[in-house]
Amino acid sequence: MTGGESTGSSFLAQTIARCFGEQQWNGKNTKQTSGNKIIHRSIPFMLSPQYYNLHDVVSELSDCNDIYIVICTRDIGFSNKSKQRRFNRDPADLEKAHQMCKLTVEQIIKSGIKYFIWNYETMIFYDKIYFDMLYNFLNISEDRVYPEIKNGNLHGDSD
Repeated sequence: MTGGESTGSSFLAQTIARCFGEQQWNGKNTKQTSGNKIIHRSIPFMLSPQYYNLHDVVSELSDCNDIYIVICTRDIGFSNKSKQRRFNRDPADLEKAHQMCKLTVEQIIKSGIKYFIWNYETMIFYDKIYFDMLYNFLNISEDRVYPEIKNGNLHGDSD
């Protein structure tokens, strides 16, 4: 699970973990559950911005049979507003994060690893059917979770 900060990637990582019976995970870092490993890395991550290396994440998954990457996206205006409020990111931080995110997504697409591009606004509009598309991609056929969706873009709650 990856994507720029404030794209919903942590929320989505938590939701997928719940499909595997993990109810308490906060969606940060790595979670092993029901024989599945879920790794979440925002771009950047941590309050002091850090960027991950795709090769290192793939190495961490070397013991897995299959690797699926979900790339989370969101309208950049809402995402930037949230990053500024939540993480005190300045314009230079935002630009660097944007460029690093584009680079990482390009690496994922060129890597040959299976990926799905998830979009926050599409999730709001299509709700359950969009989750079903994601679960089909991840081969999750049972115990699907359909969280209550709150449109943070409407109320200025850009988290």
